[in-house]
Amino acid sequence: MKKRWILIPVAVLAVFSAAFLFSWPILTGKTTPPDAARHLALRAIEEARAAGADSWAAERFREAETRLADGLTEYRTQEVRFLPMRDFAAAESVLVLAGARAKEAAEEAVSSKESSRGSARRSVARAKLSVDVSSALAATIHLSREERSLLNRSRLFLSRAEDRQRDGLYDEARQLADKAAVWAEDLGTRCAERAARYTHAPLVRSWRRMVQETIEWSRRTGKTAIVVTKANHQLTLYRGGVARATYPCDIGYNNVSDKLRSGDGATPEGKYTVAQKKGRGQSKYYKALLIDYPNSLDKKELQEAKRKGLVPRNATPGGLIEIHGDGGRGNDWTQGCVAVSNDVMDKIFDAVEVGTPVTIVGSDGDGGVFQELVLRFQEARRARGG
Repeated sequence: MKKRWILIPVAVLAVFSAAFLFSWPILTGKTTPPDAARHLALRAIEEARAAGADSWAAERFREAETRLADGLTEYRTQEVRFLPMRDFAAAESVLVLAGARAKEAAEEAVSSKESSRGSARRSVARAKLSVDVSSALAATIHLSREERSLLNRSRLFLSRAEDRQRDGLYDEARQLADKAAVWAEDLGTRCAERAARYTHAPLVRSWRRMVQETIEWSRRTGKTAIVVTKANHQLTLYRGGVARATYPCDIGYNNVSDKLRSGDGATPEGKYTVAQKKGRGQSKYYKALLIDYPNSLDKKELQEAKRKGLVPRNATPGGLIEIHGDGGRGNDWTQGCVAVSNDVMDKIFDAVEVGTPVTIVGSDGDGGVFQELVLRFQEARRARGG
């Protein structure tokens, strides 16, 4: 009887102990599924994906997805266990970490995307500036086939870059724009180097001296003289040392060069005279003044170029350089002649005679289209940090 009374408290204690052990995980919350953490992690993953994290923060986003997968696996493992044996603590911890990584990936994606957008915007702007300046040079300066190819490629790649930028493909836009800029700047440099002779101080001084000598001759003799300034596309009539009239003119299509040989499309630079006046029907054009190109200096320069290997040994200086009508087109198109409109040609034709001095220079140093283009190219290069 005494033993029975002893066993009863022991049994009761055992029951209470078992009940406590059974209910303790429940009471501590370990058996409660972390649905909030799971929901937040899933939502964070979707928000990160919507922000483009799978592209713009791929490594961190993959880590978040891996954490999510691990957390969901642990969640399901605990879910099928006997209730008192469940422990969702590890699942909750991993799911919380997955959500945190997803938020970090979203923030990184936004930052990376904005940085890439800015980089693409700068690259496209730089390329557009380069293409615009180079196109302006190309519109004025005769291009070789290779140079024309550079211009076309730069324009094409700029157009593609602008399309990619609009589509949000910023890395592609930047790469295309950078290529366009390189080709445009290469072309611009080539053109600017050729046109730079119009700003070369020693050459400009030489041209100014020739112009002043021609004006002084006109002043001393009281006769008419012609000065053609290629950079300004101007033909000026002087009489008695005073500029009586200035007219626009077109020159050779190779307009940044001094004529060196036949077929180079350049208008010669130097001091010449009218060798023949050709009325209507005597010239290919409306009327013409044939000048005495090539002179002895022109022939000497050609021989020197041959000696240096700059031109073929059989090159000739060419000839038949005229001031003629059928011009006034507003662009440089002749084979090396100076062209004016027919009404201007009538005025010039009546004002001169055989032997009238004709001085053709590149620039007088007071601006001109080539100098302006070179300066614009240099300013654009400085703006690009080049």
